[in-house]
Amino acid sequence: MKNILLLSMSTLPNNLKINRYTHTCGETYIYGISQLEPITKFLLTAKNIELDRVVIMASADALKPHKDYQISACNFYLSRIFDYLLDSNKQKTEDELNEKNSKDFVNDAKQNLNILEKYKCHSNCENIKYRLGTIEFVIVPMKNEQISFFFNVIEQVQFNEGTRLYIDMQGGDRNAIVQMNAIVGLLEGKDVEIAGRYAIEFQDGKIENPIKEVSSAYKTYELISAMQAFKKYGRGQSLIDYFGKNNDKKIEDLLEAIKKASASIRLCDIDGFDKALCKIADLRPSFETNTAKTELDIVFKDIVDDYGEMLSNTKGGYLRKIEWCIKKGYIQQALTIVESKMPDYLYAKEVVQINMNEIRTINGIEEKISDWLNADEHKKKLQSVEHLAIENLFYNNYERDNDIEIINGCSNAQQLLNNYRSTYINWIKLRKPNYLKIKPTIKSGCIRYMLAFMKLHYYLKDQRNIVNHGSVEYERRSLSDLSRKLEIYVELGKKLIQE
Repeated sequence: MKNILLLSMSTLPNNLKINRYTHTCGETYIYGISQLEPITKFLLTAKNIELDRVVIMASADALKPHKDYQISACNFYLSRIFDYLLDSNKQKTEDELNEKNSKDFVNDAKQNLNILEKYKCHSNCENIKYRLGTIEFVIVPMKNEQISFFFNVIEQVQFNEGTRLYIDMQGGDRNAIVQMNAIVGLLEGKDVEIAGRYAIEFQDGKIENPIKEVSSAYKTYELISAMQAFKKYGRGQSLIDYFGKNNDKKIEDLLEAIKKASASIRLCDIDGFDKALCKIADLRPSFETNTAKTELDIVFKDIVDDYGEMLSNTKGGYLRKIEWCIKKGYIQQALTIVESKMPDYLYAKEVVQINMNEIRTINGIEEKISDWLNADEHKKKLQSVEHLAIENLFYNNYERDNDIEIINGCSNAQQLLNNYRSTYINWIKLRKPNYLKIKPTIKSGCIRYMLAFMKLHYYLKDQRNIVNHGSVEYERRSLSDLSRKLEIYVELGKKLIQE
């Protein structure tokens, strides 16, 4: 992996002076004039890190000469660091440095400008590059177009073999911290390890200013980013990465449940998703009884708020799950719930009631039902006879070409209901044996919604198969259109189930 230091250049102060800095890697002091010197020197000597590149984000003010010193902040920093790297001793005494004033510092730096030119690299881009030994220094000028600037910086810190990134949080203007956090956010998911963030704790009236590792102070940004990814997309990997390995069983159980929920919904494994929600629901008492709130308690509350009522009805509530999937953009998953779960759910809620004795009679010759469905053994195990019967009821009331045209033209539930005013429902017809008919009973108060719901159900099932099997493009509806049809489906479903 490559070791990279990222920093944001500060402008020069009007009064240059030497400062002394302490650290936790030994008893030696770090001395510096430029605000960005100490952490660079600290990493090179006290931490003994072999930096491969120093990436300097520089504003226009940091690139232009100071009005009194006639040298830019970037050149002053580079001259100081180059002088430091070329000095075999690496430690100049405080007495030597105290003998100089601002003009001496500037004159020394100006003399070193000739040395800088010696190490300057020719570049075809707007970045300014220098190389001293094995270390490359890259100045990236800031631009008004923030995105192109960010991606320029990212390009400089990324390597095929991976990057170990050290960040100097000390310099730059008032926007520097926001810019640093934005860059770290854009690096998420790439082969870049944030190895440390460093800053200086300046203390008024004190000679010594400690250099501190401040990563923990910025972890909150990572947590917020992870929570946003979960809330917006239902993805839990960032939360799992944030909390990492933990010996607390409660935390481990929650992270495992988040991982299972996230993986299951992305794989359209609705049963696995249900089980994960059950596990999260079971963990609620152990979190809600805590008096001292931790980061994980805050995260758990956010998870509970996001899953909402799905946690109180984890083995059902499929209309709520469809709504949740629409909100997250999981349209294929919502269509899977429509096809795989809603028939049984309607039966369990007694919206459609069937004479069980007749069903059992048919179930007695199971291979005949299998022939009728043209289904393999695996499909028979996944679907109950009740499920198959209700699917058949919906099929018998679906006139594909005509209904597709009508449903495509509807943008809300009322339009759909206006097109399907009939209360006549075709019976379930099983072709084997003997074209046996089963007459279902529709729950009281539901009949006026049932025909429109059945047709929309089969339309959505049809669309899922079209998407799954890569059918011709003209048959596929857009994501926005499918989202709207699913919203209408949920609206009608709530009227049927009276949720």
